[in-house]
Amino acid sequence: MKIEVLQEQLIKGLAVIERAVATRAQLPVLSHFLMEAKNEGLVLSATDLEIGVRVLVVAKVIEPGIVVIPAKMFSEFLSSLSPGKVEIKLEKETLVIVANTYSAKFQTIAAEEFPKLPEVKGESELGKLETKDLVRGVERVIFACARDSLRPVLTGVLWEIGKGKLRLVATDGFRLGIEEVMIEGAE
Repeated sequence: MKIEVLQEQLIKGLAVIERAVATRAQLPVLSHFLMEAKNEGLVLSATDLEIGVRVLVVAKVIEPGIVVIPAKMFSEFLSSLSPGKVEIKLEKETLVIVANTYSAKFQTIAAEEFPKLPEVKGESELGKLETKDLVRGVERVIFACARDSLRPVLTGVLWEIGKGKLRLVATDGFRLGIEEVMIEGAE
């Protein structure tokens, strides 16, 4: 595996997937993320077995490959670098990062140990909605989510899609928040 990528792009991708990296994991592999170099770019994936996130980062892939890397150390090292080109290559089980005058080596885990994320197959587009409408909808119901994890089912927002609209619902057992957002092109 050999890649050239801009530090800024990689940091943005890591910021997205870090939310799914387990901090106190029973399985050590859950504190890592999967980096896959493909023809279309660099795919970063993370999961804590409850949620999974995958993001595509624009990169020049010289040699394709796949590797599992410790998320926190990798992210902290990248954040300490100045913006610019970063070269990443895999040498046996060691990931080597070179940027400007800095270099680092990270021990990796076999990609087979990383939990598989489900693939989205077939036509999955239900319609389109404006980002600002979605954000406003979530902001209007999130106040009702439970703050503690004693009842985990109440700490999230239900997304119910149907009849040309997205209904967002949240509750902590006492308060209830409901908001509907119209979806363009939905049936």
